[in-house]
Amino acid sequence: MQAMEASTRVLGQEHPDTLTSKDNLTMIWIDQSRWKDAEDLEVQVLAIRERVLGQEHPDTLTSMDHLASTLKSQGRDDQAVALMAQCFSLRKRKLDIGHPDTVAFLEELNDWQVEKRPLRFFLG
Repeated sequence: MQAMEASTRVLGQEHPDTLTSKDNLTMIWIDQSRWKDAEDLEVQVLAIRERVLGQEHPDTLTSMDHLASTLKSQGRDDQAVALMAQCFSLRKRKLDIGHPDTVAFLEELNDWQVEKRPLRFFLG
């Protein structure tokens, strides 16, 4: 918390290092199951990154992914999957469908969607 506050004071609210400090703090809060604190800060970081860096910037996409994971951890699966789908669409457009990061992201999104629906196996 002190590092984030110092970074904000010295570098400013929108500096990439300040945003990274905030992002790191959200990871600590997630480890502590402080979901609401993490979500609030992730929303703030995502909004700044979208405005300053653009929606398709890798750091913005990382923020989007982190927020989706936090939503999922809170049991807000519909919101999490919708945000992950939006993030996947942006990654695909930016990186290409065959890029390893895009493929890994698609696999994670598919896993999340499968978790939402019970699987039915048929013999025959």
